[in-house]
Amino acid sequence: MSEVTSSAANSLALADQEALRVAVAELFCVFKRKYGHRWREQFEDPQARPVWFASLRAAGITADAVKRGLAMLSKVGTGWPPSDEEFIRLCSPDAPPLESALSEALNWARDTKGEFTFSHPAIGAAARSVSAWALRSESASRVRQLFDGAYRVALNQHAMGADLSAPLPKSLPAEVRKRIPPGAADPPAVAAARAKAARLLGLAS
Repeated sequence: MSEVTSSAANSLALADQEALRVAVAELFCVFKRKYGHRWREQFEDPQARPVWFASLRAAGITADAVKRGLAMLSKVGTGWPPSDEEFIRLCSPDAPPLESALSEALNWARDTKGEFTFSHPAIGAAARSVSAWALRSESASRVRQLFDGAYRVALNQHAMGADLSAPLPKSLPAEVRKRIPPGAADPPAVAAARAKAARLLGLAS
């Protein structure tokens, strides 16, 4: 990744974080009005906002997902303010099956307005990992293969509470499947992929 691309990705991640901070602040304003004294007396706390922000960010919740969660809360709310864990479940519907997720990713790749909203954070992470160019340009079978692998990784990362705004770990190249004689060094591509995956997973510096 070039310095320009890395800088752009970092800027986008920071913008997403700031949008989430604003969404949490707006959410707390809604809760204060919606639940009145029940919110103020039992749930409002000076440290609550940063805790909620950290919880939602770790779960891969976006500012748009907060809006979906609030809309869902209006349908299934109990009259009491939700905990951050309860609200995250409202923001994160069950992951769509592969075909639906792929269809959504293809629609994102064709979007020219830059206003596309993913229904699940793992779909967005997988789509960005494959790239809009590949989704538009590769053959249907190749796109499905690439997206299938990326979506599986994204779902696993999401289940572990990973930040899906970060690049997904890539699968190791095909050389890994070839038998390497005992004592022989890994092919350069395999060694490089293993080192990169270890860095992304925090297992190496």
